[in-house]
Amino acid sequence: MEKRNIFFNESIHKYTDNMGNPYISTTTLISNYYEKFKAEEIAKACEAIGRNPKHPKYLKYKNKSKKQLLYEWEQTKTIACEKGTNKHNYLEQAVRSSTGYKLIDSQFINDRIYTLDDVIGDRKIGLLNLEYFESIGLKEKYPIIFNTIYKLTQLGYLIYAEIGVYDSVNLVSGLVDIILIKNNDFIILDWKTNSAPIMFESGYFNKDNNGNLTSDFIYKQEYFSNPISYLSASTGHKYSLQLSGYANMAELFGFKYKGSILCHIRTLKQGIINSINNVENEEVKLIEVLDLRNDFQKIKEHNFNLHHFEEPSYTLF
Repeated sequence: MEKRNIFFNESIHKYTDNMGNPYISTTTLISNYYEKFKAEEIAKACEAIGRNPKHPKYLKYKNKSKKQLLYEWEQTKTIACEKGTNKHNYLEQAVRSSTGYKLIDSQFINDRIYTLDDVIGDRKIGLLNLEYFESIGLKEKYPIIFNTIYKLTQLGYLIYAEIGVYDSVNLVSGLVDIILIKNNDFIILDWKTNSAPIMFESGYFNKDNNGNLTSDFIYKQEYFSNPISYLSASTGHKYSLQLSGYANMAELFGFKYKGSILCHIRTLKQGIINSINNVENEEVKLIEVLDLRNDFQKIKEHNFNLHHFEEPSYTLF
């Protein structure tokens, strides 16, 4: 694979290379292969439920208009995003200083990113140590994450932060939160901050009449689209595809994949956390993601052929 310099404008989530080629991000690519939440249609259906006393969910939507429901959902989404962003930003800022990337508004990257090409050339690029994680309080705030990293360093793995991976043939790129490297072996470490448990079956957790998440999981027959239509469009599969995508592209640089670790930081109770240091209502679990490298390869090639394939020209004699 030909070496490229990759530029990332995080505020618009856009990758390009030094040849002027646009790259689709790993997460955007995956999102193109499952159906998005149809808020308008669902809100209209829920409004009708709120007018039907015989419906089992009547009280949940009673006297609520489509407009009101859309507003409430947007508010809930905003609060959840703010909480998730606060946690995720804490973790990102904990590693971002090692790269020295130029930032927009002190938080969004707008710069050429370091890729595994750079790490191969200089093993000190993006390198972090355990002392740094201790100094920013990760050991106290998220001990399970710190201890996981610690155990891997004891096995000889080095910690690299915010390192880019890319496929210059299929024009896909991504930025890995943490990649641990030992000689030519690597392990991906990532974190997610959504409040619902991660499931490997499609569906959603029901909410009570007050909008609080319950343990009642509603199963739905939802799948990714072709060419991976055999996979249910679950959160577990989506996250597995993301981490497998990073691994798939890291292998293009000659590294050998040894596994992925997903740290799920979940809020156990509803409500806004007042302080980033308040972790009473959080739990952190290590999730075993699936190895979907081959499935990611399928959508990577499918997307490229869909958007970049040109019909061959023929000469008539």
